[in-house]
Amino acid sequence: MARDLKMDDAAVTEIVEYLRRWAAGTANDRPFLVLMGRTLTPEEFVNEVENDTPFGSSFLRYIEEQARRCHVRPLSLVYQAI
Repeated sequence: MARDLKMDDAAVTEIVEYLRRWAAGTANDRPFLVLMGRTLTPEEFVNEVENDTPFGSSFLRYIEEQARRCHVRPLSLVYQAI
């Protein structure tokens, strides 16, 4: 998972687990995010993050950078975003 992150694996796992719970509690087959003309459902979004796709890795890098800048845990930013 996201091998180029400075965030440790435990933090990444914590984020993915939270996203899985979030997606399970939503209409996870409905459109959620449009990315470069592609529409993702919550479940697809979680899969992108979990499977370390270019989009998923970019999301985690963004969360990591913002957490560093704001001096908070990465998961805190995910809570706020959702």
